Amino acid sequence: MSGNKPARSGSTALGRILTIGLNVVAPILTYDQLVEHGHSEVTALLLSGLWPIADVVVYRRSGGVDGALRQAARARGAAATTAAAG
Repeated sequence: MSGNKPARSGSTALGRILTIGLNVVAPILTYDQLVEHGHSEVTALLLSGLWPIADVVVYRRSGGVDGALRQAARARGAAATTAAAG
């Protein structure tokens, strides 16, 4: 038996959930909602394709899952502050 960490740690599992959510679930839901509300299929496809781009940008800039969660918390706080001030 080697002293390596197990392949599935909490951070790895969370990273997989976030990746599936942003690259599979969010684009499908976004596309369906946009088409349902009268947007063209092309527009819906283009806008739903922004989720995977956001995933890459946030994940790469933040330094992994932990950094992505910190960045999301900051964005949520900034949005709440902006909404309260507006």
